[in-house]
Amino acid sequence: MASHHDSLFHRTFADPISAEAMFRCALPPALVAAIDWTTLTELASKITDEELRKHFPDHLFSVRLRDHDVLLYLLPEHKSGEERGLVLQELRYALNISVKWADEHPTVEGLPPIIPVLFHHGDKPWRGPTSLRGHFDLGGLAAVRTKDPELAAIIEANGVSLVSNVLDLATHDEQWLRSSPFPDLAKLTVLCMRFLRFQDPTTAIATLERWQDLIAAVHRAPRGQQGSPE
Repeated sequence: MASHHDSLFHRTFADPISAEAMFRCALPPALVAAIDWTTLTELASKITDEELRKHFPDHLFSVRLRDHDVLLYLLPEHKSGEERGLVLQELRYALNISVKWADEHPTVEGLPPIIPVLFHHGDKPWRGPTSLRGHFDLGGLAAVRTKDPELAAIIEANGVSLVSNVLDLATHDEQWLRSSPFPDLAKLTVLCMRFLRFQDPTTAIATLERWQDLIAAVHRAPRGQQGSPE
């Protein structure tokens, strides 16, 4: 069952229109407003080296800021359940992305900021760490912060931080998802991943009947539009 959800997510959100809607829901509003969304470009599919693909994320997008000459990388990852290794997985991806960038731009000193986004479609809200700080807290830093907050702040300021922005479907109801900015196909995908996988057949049939208008809209959309897979 998990493989079907993987395929559904990958085929839907490889499309920049659907990916943009996901990023708009997950990222801080000030950052959403600062991004020039017309520059959003899917990058992972352009990697043809099979060995490199083994160490690269399934999806990676580049985008530029509207009023600044800054390139950002947006790194989405999806999970159906809580995994302690999420941040370490994102860290490995971020390192490989940065190394590849540096190899391809040997005369450029800087690196594009990499912003992780977690798309969570489990039945319960995400409770695992979404940053290295969260892992450090589990490793004892939380106790240091209680006893000596200044020391904890110094450790945090001098440590590596990687924060994942979370779009947690478990915290949103059907009405919110139906009114979300996702294109029709992405909206139907999100609804299915959020609700159908946890329902028995009878309830699922009733749910699909309730979504007939959305299913019809997806069916009417020209092939390749509204995030529709080719």
